Amino acid sequence: MAPWHPYCAGALDAHVMLGILIASLRAVGCAATLASAGFGMARMGLMTPAVSKGLSHLSVKLLIPSLLFSSVVPGITPSLILYAWPLLVLPALYLLIGLLIGLLVVFLVKPPETFRLGTVAACTFGNTTGIPIVLISVMQQSLSRSVFAELADPLLFLSIQLFTFPLFQWLFGYLIFERDGFLAACVLGGQAEELPLSAHDDPVWRETEGMPARDGSVSNSYISMMSVGEDYLTTAYRNAPSVREIVRPPSLSQRLYQAFVEQPNYSQAFSRYGRGLWRLIKRVFVPPVLGVSLGVFFGLLLRQLLLPAEVAPLGWLFLGLSKLGAAAVPVNLILHGAAMSRVPESGRLPPLTATGIVVGRLVLMPISGLVVARVISVYLQVPYLVSDTFWLVFLIASCTPTANNMVAMCELAGEDRRAMSAAIFYQYCAAPIVLPGVLTLFVAFICKTRDADLP
Repeated sequence: MAPWHPYCAGALDAHVMLGILIASLRAVGCAATLASAGFGMARMGLMTPAVSKGLSHLSVKLLIPSLLFSSVVPGITPSLILYAWPLLVLPALYLLIGLLIGLLVVFLVKPPETFRLGTVAACTFGNTTGIPIVLISVMQQSLSRSVFAELADPLLFLSIQLFTFPLFQWLFGYLIFERDGFLAACVLGGQAEELPLSAHDDPVWRETEGMPARDGSVSNSYISMMSVGEDYLTTAYRNAPSVREIVRPPSLSQRLYQAFVEQPNYSQAFSRYGRGLWRLIKRVFVPPVLGVSLGVFFGLLLRQLLLPAEVAPLGWLFLGLSKLGAAAVPVNLILHGAAMSRVPESGRLPPLTATGIVVGRLVLMPISGLVVARVISVYLQVPYLVSDTFWLVFLIASCTPTANNMVAMCELAGEDRRAMSAAIFYQYCAAPIVLPGVLTLFVAFICKTRDADLP
């Protein structure tokens, strides 16, 4: 008798493949239905960029942390960590692969000089919060049969992956946008010094009074407004009614020399670097990570306070957070629908560059994810009842469009932010066409891999 899976019943033949494709199309259709609400509201003027900004804050700072917390508490166990630990380092691997794909795209399509680093960033930094949560949720509803419904929550595995992503994103952002570094020298062809300063310098903002604000500020973009809660790399960025001049701060070595050689007051030096360490901690422990951290703490040590929710002392709190978390998926889809309502400026992104980014991010990156999953599956043993959901989460982060906060990062780094906004827009346009096929390959791979592991 053929083995049974949460995502495919029976042998992986043409009939089952067709069923997986139909389920993938249903999942994308469900997401498109909710996104169309945001699109329609934006076209009618009800979903303004300011409203999108508020919803983005609500989603990333409250709804998504609540969803992750309520997903982690019931399922986290020490044994799960023993086999799910590769998810902690997976973001670094995907970022490295995306970086290599971005360099390949730059070499092949020759993007404009003002968007070469932006092209690399567009292929490197995928959306790891809103889009994966949406895809996983709708795929789970479309594919899972009731007998497996309570065995494994895929958001539990996604939470583990999200725990380390902000740190790796910050490190890779430093690498890509360092205009004095080796990567920029390769991409920009030795012209780095002629371009504006990079964003990673954590620039000091100097107010220039009496000058008009920049036309078409990034704050006027729907895509950038839906990313404000996700700006792990842009915490130094602040909107203001006046133009701000960026002043390059001293390098790290210069700062260390000034602190410990030139300055006799060591207490002030340690105090200053203590504040810097605190800023780094705040960049790493963003709201979704805090939600996961609290979920792990209560799930491992104080679960009896929250579960079972009907009788536990704090069960009412868990139920309330679960209700808040349930709103995360529709709110994110509405935000993405609103982002699609405004067509980018024509001519900002050459068609060949746009095509290269779409292919690199939505085609080459998922194929790379399949290769990585196949290699890891040879050495990693995952329990049978949670295997399918584990590998779905493992793969899903490799097929998402570029992170929305790259628009603000491009502006800070002196790259063409309008080109980045256009690149993200075109990826959203291509996603409904490409994603069903990619998701079908993912599920087929999951089922085939699991069958091969059975005795």
